[in-house]
Amino acid sequence: MLLHALLQEALEGMDKKSAVDHLHELFPTNSKSFFNRNYLHILTLDPIGLSRILGHSDPTADKAIRNIERSAAA
Repeated sequence: MLLHALLQEALEGMDKKSAVDHLHELFPTNSKSFFNRNYLHILTLDPIGLSRILGHSDPTADKAIRNIERSAAA
């Protein structure tokens, strides 16, 4: 949890674009658009909440990938 607290502290010193790029590099299972959409929420989460949200992939991106795979198989 300390690492997530340090991450939030580091993000507060960055502009949004740099922070989104940094988060995407650290957590490539989530899309840049996910971080862009949820940027303010990510900054306000407690370290435990942040670890939960970063531990899961972007459900929007997962759904888009499944749709593409289904249309390719059809």
